[in-house]
Amino acid sequence: AIASERLVELLGGKGKVAIMQGVPTAPNHRIRYEAHKAVFAKYPGIELVAEGIDNDDIETAQKQAASILAAHPDLKGFVSCDAAGPIGIGLAIKEAGKTGKVLSVGLDNLNQLLALIKEGVVESSSSTKPEMQGAWSVMALWMQALGQPTPKKIDTGILIITKDSLK
Repeated sequence: AIASERLVELLGGKGKVAIMQGVPTAPNHRIRYEAHKAVFAKYPGIELVAEGIDNDDIETAQKQAASILAAHPDLKGFVSCDAAGPIGIGLAIKEAGKTGKVLSVGLDNLNQLLALIKEGVVESSSSTKPEMQGAWSVMALWMQALGQPTPKKIDTGILIITKDSLK
């Protein structure tokens, strides 16, 4: 919801948007997809006009995004449900010459995505801090090996990555 709320804010609450699903059967991708739809439904000026499925593959995301951009020349924004989506979307936006005309708010912090943010092709990304997820997994296993109680829930937080914050 953080990414879609950010996109709505950047668009001033008005415009046609699209969602790039990841793998529809992946629970985390499905939850993100439903959250994006719920956010967009709250804003009467936002119209969800297209949805793609990239199956967490950059090339598929690029092809799906290119098709959506061609079918909706007045599209104003894109959000993604997986890490491959915003990279493919960014490549399609760049290829279509729509940098700055179609805003993309991505997910996670892969190097290819960070490069697209630095270029200004992708506006921003909400990163679930995957490196912290790995670090806490190791820490919890170590605690368990020592016979210590482990946390039932660990919130690593969300980092909003923008061109300015990458400086």
